Amino acid sequence: MSFRKKKDTQKSFGKQGDVEETVSVRTYAPHLGLTPRDYMMPQLLADFETDFERRAKEFLQNANPDQYNGSYMDGVICKLRDEALVELSLQRADHVGSIADLISKLWNGDQIKAQAKLEQCAAELEETDRELAKLRRVYHRGTSLSDEEKEMIGA
Repeated sequence: MSFRKKKDTQKSFGKQGDVEETVSVRTYAPHLGLTPRDYMMPQLLADFETDFERRAKEFLQNANPDQYNGSYMDGVICKLRDEALVELSLQRADHVGSIADLISKLWNGDQIKAQAKLEQCAAELEETDRELAKLRRVYHRGTSLSDEEKEMIGA
């Protein structure tokens, strides 16, 4: 499974200058549908950015600001920034949750494979012990060690 990671070459809210790089992540399910989504700019902030110039001109024409009320847009921008940060924190929670889910599935796959290997090794050990006991009985047949084995089994 591979993910596409975007590298932002310009400091901007938009998607200008994005470069994609493929990153491979191992998985046991070839069609695993759970992948972390890229962070997206909140729609409220994107709309504000595209419409900012018109809003600023409209404010300047209608409000006729002077030195005492020139910081009106600063308050609007701070409020929008705070709302955008809340939306980004929700995206982060989803992002971290999907990564944790993916890691959990990888761990479960590792655990299943390890458990199967452990069961296979235990079966091989049991078979080897039976074969070894059989060979010891054949090897010690008719000797004094044969009597000792009978005593150990009988005790």
